[in-house]
Amino acid sequence: MATRNPKKFDIAITGKLGMYEIAPLTRAGTSWRDEHLSERDSERTRRGESVICDGMDNCHAIVAGMDRDGLKVEMNGVDMKGFGKER
Repeated sequence: MATRNPKKFDIAITGKLGMYEIAPLTRAGTSWRDEHLSERDSERTRRGESVICDGMDNCHAIVAGMDRDGLKVEMNGVDMKGFGKER
């Protein structure tokens, strides 16, 4: 039986209770982070290559923006494809 290749994501987000770590995994993810989650924004805290996001609503808005821009996003093991689409 052939094994499937794992899905490739641009961004991995982990966390709970309103505190999330957003880690870019590809060049596209790093580019999006640099463009949209700059350190100049006082709401952003960097930890290495990752950005720490405080607040579930804030993180969901970021995930929706990533999805709308075509990034493949994984959040706590869940593929967030379609999260940013209008219903």
